[in-house]
Amino acid sequence: MLRRIMNQLPEVIVLTGFRATGKTSVGRLLAARLGYTFVDADAVLCERLGGTVAQIVARSGWDSFRQAERALLLETRTMTRTVLATGGGAIEHTAEWRRLREQCLVVWFEADEATIRRRMAGDAQTAAQRPSLTGEAPVDEIATLLARRSPLYAAGSDLRLDTVGRTPDELVGKLAEIFAAKQAARRRGGPVTQGGPPETAAPQGERAMSEESSNAIRSVWLVTREYEGLAGAGGVKDVCRQLAESLVAHGGCSVRVVLPRYGFVDAAHLGFTPAALGDAEGRIGGRRFGHVFEVDMHYADEERRERVAVWQGTINGVRIFLVEADRFATKRGVYTYTEEDELEVAWQRAGGGHFDYFAMNVLLQKAALDLMILLEERPDVIHCHDGHAAILPAMMRENAGWRAYFRRTGAVVTVHNAGLGYHQEVDDLDFARAVTALPERVILSSRLGGSFDPFLAAAPYAVLNTVSENYGRELQETPDDARTGWLGHALLDRGMHLAGITNGIDPASFDPARPEQLGLAAAFDVSRGELAGKKICKETLLQRIAATGPWERVKQFGSLRPEVDPPLFTFIGRLTAQKGVDILIRAIGDLLLLEPSARFLVFGSGSPELEQQLESLTASASGLNRVCFLRGFGPLLANSIYAAGDFFLIPSRYEPCGLTDYMAQLLGNLPIVHRVGGLVKVIDGETGFAYDENTPEALALVMGRALTTYADDPGAIRTMQMAAVERIARLHTWEKVMDDYLLLYRQARYLYPAGR
Repeated sequence: MLRRIMNQLPEVIVLTGFRATGKTSVGRLLAARLGYTFVDADAVLCERLGGTVAQIVARSGWDSFRQAERALLLETRTMTRTVLATGGGAIEHTAEWRRLREQCLVVWFEADEATIRRRMAGDAQTAAQRPSLTGEAPVDEIATLLARRSPLYAAGSDLRLDTVGRTPDELVGKLAEIFAAKQAARRRGGPVTQGGPPETAAPQGERAMSEESSNAIRSVWLVTREYEGLAGAGGVKDVCRQLAESLVAHGGCSVRVVLPRYGFVDAAHLGFTPAALGDAEGRIGGRRFGHVFEVDMHYADEERRERVAVWQGTINGVRIFLVEADRFATKRGVYTYTEEDELEVAWQRAGGGHFDYFAMNVLLQKAALDLMILLEERPDVIHCHDGHAAILPAMMRENAGWRAYFRRTGAVVTVHNAGLGYHQEVDDLDFARAVTALPERVILSSRLGGSFDPFLAAAPYAVLNTVSENYGRELQETPDDARTGWLGHALLDRGMHLAGITNGIDPASFDPARPEQLGLAAAFDVSRGELAGKKICKETLLQRIAATGPWERVKQFGSLRPEVDPPLFTFIGRLTAQKGVDILIRAIGDLLLLEPSARFLVFGSGSPELEQQLESLTASASGLNRVCFLRGFGPLLANSIYAAGDFFLIPSRYEPCGLTDYMAQLLGNLPIVHRVGGLVKVIDGETGFAYDENTPEALALVMGRALTTYADDPGAIRTMQMAAVERIARLHTWEKVMDDYLLLYRQARYLYPAGR
């Protein structure tokens, strides 16, 4: 059978799994029958490094062995007609493993702990071949390593093969049956059957199969406080929408999104309709609904239920549910009070967080779970975004009713920002226990600095990830992390290693070749270096600034001469210390004195103190007609600034991912970034400029370097602009990032469902 189907098999078949699961013996036999070359990764590494694994580790440490192992995984790109048996720990090289899976078929050889223990105990070479990773004897550390690696094997494999009680010959025969079934299904475009009920063929980007059952992700629910086009305050809105739409368009998934219906969202005008849910009529936010349901929202000293109705609509294939409730309907801002709120009630200070933020979050999460039950939907995965939705996995697993209903549902929590003030923690533990209905042991074990922390609450029940690989490492490896309350270290103490998936972007959403969608004055094409239209965009914006607007909900301080040739530095974002705006202001002051050609445009709002400093800078002698501050925000104006700018400043003290660098690059505005968090994706001298020490002096120095390049080598600037767009298309589109999330979803579904 193998000979008949081998022409349709991939060039490289990778066998992964724990020690003593049969990878080597079966791999040799499989390669012989296919006419492939067999490669034993450990044998190759021992030959290259000189000695047994134990000798190599004793001489150079595990890091040296793992580095060589990582390099070998990358060599699969040049292998042909090869069966590769990897070491059991190779799966932990997550980035390299993702690249390996792009061209290889991966088979997970599985065996239970007792079987592995018995096989290893009977192998005299166990100690020599595999020294301890945990300090325990190799046989004794099996349980620890299996617990850590099994989710990775499940998520990072295409096929899963139970090796218990089967001979190598039988296992090769079983693989032949699975290969043949898979290929037959592909030819006919129908379901794959493997001794069980028919299964839907895996969608594009979703390749995982199991011997017994498919591990495909078909149904995903997102719970979030933001969604682009409906409600937003930062990058979360863009991530949620673009990920959701990519999962539908490229992942073949059914995607649902739940978020509040805030007071500023006109659901009916946007085409949403009330959903027929619940069994009672009720009035919410001044509206009468024919169908409502009640959500338990008890206080420590009071039993409470709050009425909820749901709006439903579909945008680009994503079904969206807006939760209607009094708490949400009275809010004019997503997270903070507005100037209108302050005028009505003095204590509702503009920019201050909602007094009932924690109850708002809990209500959304509980309503989302109840909604799924009312719709009779059992998603494969619930993806919870930031601390606003991070309690959901704990409530789903600790509430008896929810636990039974969602027993096959996995949970993922994305930490978009771990900075203090973003955790959505609460000091009142009695209130937290009452409103969440979580057991006291969960409340007490989820404390960070004495407060109940949603991220810590999620840790035992969900896979946690951050929005860039580097930010994930920073959170758990940085010794001084007071700005996050040492969240990453607290998670690490609980055995939680944060995954990191760098956010993607949809280049089509910021395509200057379609200026009408962005509100630009002219079209241009950065990828081809055709930038005449960008010059027009710059000229148009500068003329408007010189004429002081008019601007909608934006106040202008200072001005700029409408000269196109001098370079323009730009900043768009929140005016906070986290964004390094205090550093930026001092660096601008220094550069104004040193570089007469430099001009600066700052767009945003935030700290009153920083706003005042910027206003003063625009009125200073050095800043006159060279610094302009636009206080406020508007997406079309932001697009115009991205398109007009030559350099885009991101001096953040910490930055989980960063999306503005993508936006700027797509519009030909080269980023200048502090090399931290997700900003490491900007490559100094290739796709922008980067610096390490976040001081005004260092920032001024790199801005000076950018000015010199602009003046002396305009060709280099154009090359960098084109390279930045090419790199985004190659590495950072949501279509590519989506595969990483599907892998994470599979891991969550495998590791955390109840009743497994």
